[in-house]
Amino acid sequence: MKKALFLFFLFFITTVKSQVIKGTIKDGYRNNISQANVFFKKEKQSKDFEEFTISRNGYFEHILKKKYDSLYIIVQAFGYKEEILLLKKLNVKTINLEFELIKKTTILDEIVITSKKRPFVIKKDTIKFNVESYSDGSERKIQEVIKKLPGVQVNEETGEIKYKGKSVETVTLDGDNLFGFNYSLGTKNINVDIVEQIEAIDNYSENHILKGIEQGGKVSLNLKLKKGKVDLSGNFDIGLGFQKEKNNALNLNSNILLINKNIKSFSTLSRNNIGINHSPFDYFSFNLNTEQLLEFNYTAKKIIPETQFSNLLDDERTNINNQFFANYNAIFKFNPKLSIKTNFYYLQDRITTNQLFQNKFVINSKKLSTSDNIFITKKPQQYRGDLEIKFNTSKTSLLEYNLKIRQENIETPTKIIKNQTDEFSSFLETKDFYLKQNLLWTKKISKRKALQFSLFHFFNDLPQKLQITPSLLNENAEIDNQVSVFKNTFIEGKATYLASENSDKYVFTIGSNLKHSPFMSRLFNSTQNISQNDFDYRKSNIYNTGVYNLNSDNWQISPSYSIRLLNQYLVQNLENQELSENNFIFEPALNIKYNINSVSFLATNFGYSQNTNLEQYYFLNQVLINNRTTISNLPSLELQNSQSYGLLYFINNLTRCAL
Repeated sequence: MKKALFLFFLFFITTVKSQVIKGTIKDGYRNNISQANVFFKKEKQSKDFEEFTISRNGYFEHILKKKYDSLYIIVQAFGYKEEILLLKKLNVKTINLEFELIKKTTILDEIVITSKKRPFVIKKDTIKFNVESYSDGSERKIQEVIKKLPGVQVNEETGEIKYKGKSVETVTLDGDNLFGFNYSLGTKNINVDIVEQIEAIDNYSENHILKGIEQGGKVSLNLKLKKGKVDLSGNFDIGLGFQKEKNNALNLNSNILLINKNIKSFSTLSRNNIGINHSPFDYFSFNLNTEQLLEFNYTAKKIIPETQFSNLLDDERTNINNQFFANYNAIFKFNPKLSIKTNFYYLQDRITTNQLFQNKFVINSKKLSTSDNIFITKKPQQYRGDLEIKFNTSKTSLLEYNLKIRQENIETPTKIIKNQTDEFSSFLETKDFYLKQNLLWTKKISKRKALQFSLFHFFNDLPQKLQITPSLLNENAEIDNQVSVFKNTFIEGKATYLASENSDKYVFTIGSNLKHSPFMSRLFNSTQNISQNDFDYRKSNIYNTGVYNLNSDNWQISPSYSIRLLNQYLVQNLENQELSENNFIFEPALNIKYNINSVSFLATNFGYSQNTNLEQYYFLNQVLINNRTTISNLPSLELQNSQSYGLLYFINNLTRCAL
């Protein structure tokens, strides 16, 4: 018992004489630092410490085991600068301290990590192709890279681009539709070194009001430009040389691209006589571009066709030309609500060719040979201007107006040596004027529903004159004259309702249109009036169409229909003949698509349609179209029925073309 009391007394005396150091440790925002180390040293620089404790949640309390005259207290915490405090005259039983640590910044040497950039990135319905991954350094224009992309095909003659088998709607610059359907102007002329990515977009919609609502199945490409490289850029290419039959060969091509906050513009100027077509219009091979194909049902047709320039080699080897082409495209963004786009075109060319046609016939054991040696010069000239105005009348509505005006003049003088003995000369003059305008208003009535109202007007005036010397139809006459005037007016108004529910989308349209196509022709020479035509054709439709897009997992099922009340009226004014026809037309269609995986799909389609005959086949009496041929027709308003079936398997190996 005495021994126990002695030990307790000794411990009590020791505790009373020991000193206690308490402290708080905070950061610059007066927040407690969760953990820190506290060292007690006799000398500041000494590597050894006398005593040690740990601060937790910003607080520590330590009983010194010895008596010190002075003592250094060092506080260390991860991410903070070390704090040192010197205590002198340690004659106080309890010492309270407060430490505030400062954040420590560590500057590391520069570390450069290099890796090969992925050739493409898939984000929802957009594939972003990195230009560098599909370029070997030999490409100068962006079209040369586009045609290397997987799933993309480029028509070298027209510049038309197809993606996954579908015609590309447009090629945009950083999301702006600068070129419209004539996007080959950009793809053939924009330099590779200013484009960072080419984005292939499924389910493209230019109208921002309809995003998430419309499912038109359109595809487009977007050229994403490099930052800081395209405020103003351009190039000038010049090629000079000599040709065997000419004094010189010339190829000049220049373009300027301007981009800033309010204006985005692209202009090009070219001149060449070596068979290159820098324009989107093909006067040599008669290939129709995307825009011309879409307008085919509206335009008047040439009754007297220009001579086809048939060739087995590519155009640059056979096209003897002298082309001058100028173009200016611009988008002006006046404010977030209003933007105006303008496109201007001018083209002048002189195309020459020599063609020899030889035919041998055997009729009832008798042989007959014919030959035509034809020397043709074709002189096209085109003026065109486009205007597009977009005005956001509110956050949920958009008003658009489009206007296109074109005047095209083509002169085609021709010399023909027939059967190596008879010589003829002809001169064909074609003037083609058209005006196209469309007013469209889009209103978003809820998050998933929208309405559209549109008015469309198209007018086309197409007069032609053909002269052949000497007369083919009367040996006493010097010249045969064939004159024709074909006009076409189309007016349409329609309303469209678009909606989406979950992943399903549907569209219903109701509308009416009227087409008026009068035609007059006269074939005559100095001695007689040989043939005349004068007909008036009218066609009207009241229609309702609908399509429902059912999207479920990997399946897309799209049934559609068209119901029309069709009225046709044809009057042959010279013969006093009238034909009329009224039809109720139902046209169903079904498209089914199964996505096997992210790069392949299987699709099938069925369609039934009823179409009218083309207006250019409604004249009764003969029309002279060249030195050997006159044509006439037996007009009929009977509908042409057609059924279509299709099966498609598509696979897109995205890594196939990456370099």
